[in-house]
Formats: sequence, structure tokens, C-alpha cells
Amino acid sequence: MGKKELRNYLNKHFAGEYLIDELLLSHTWYRIGGPADFFVYPRNVEDLIALLRQCRALDVNVYFIGEGANLLVSDSGYRGVMMNLARHFDDMSQDDNTVTVSSGALLRELVLFAERNGLGG
Repeated sequence: MGKKELRNYLNKHFAGEYLIDELLLSHTWYRIGGPADFFVYPRNVEDLIALLRQCRALDVNVYFIGEGANLLVSDSGYRGVMMNLARHFDDMSQDDNTVTVSSGALLRELVLFAERNGLGG
């Protein structure tokens, strides 16, 4: 894996936020899990696509994480990039009875959005 190359890429080209050797116990409901090489929050679609391409080129594993409710992580951690979209990919909109939700939106926020907009049943 190109950990050094990926760190250089993130420093120079990544617009989002990232953490190195982030303990995954901070991101799981059961509070277990060792460090991920990189824990990233892409800022926009372009940032996400470019990072995924870079990871593929460097043969770096990528795993998407939500709230960590259904995730058990080894104490030895995760070798690669753990990616969370909740910080910048949480948009919601309504058009009549159709709700469009971005991939990082949390379920509880969607439920509140639907309630506020009179959607139910």
C-alpha cells in the first residue's frame, strides 16, 4: 500500500478533512476498533471521485462508514482509508411526495425532515 504517497496526495490535493491513524473506537457505537490508516471526510463529489481514483491507483483499500452502529472493528484497526460522508453529503430536499437524500444523511435526520415537511403514513 502507498501510505506515504496517499499522505502526500491528501496534503496537496484533498479539499476535505482527514485524520491519520484515527482510532475507530471513536466512530463505532460499541466503542471498539483500532486505528485506521486514514479517516477522511470528502468535501464534495469532485474530492470524493479524485480520492477514490488515487486509492485505486495506489492499491489502497477504502471502506465507507456511517454512524458505526452495525460495525465491529478489530483492535488491530483498518489498513486503508475509512471514509465518512456524513459531514458534507447530508443534503435533503422535497418535491411533492418525493424526498431526495444525499448518501451521507443520517436516518434520524431524514425522519425529522419528513416529519417537519408533513410526510408520513
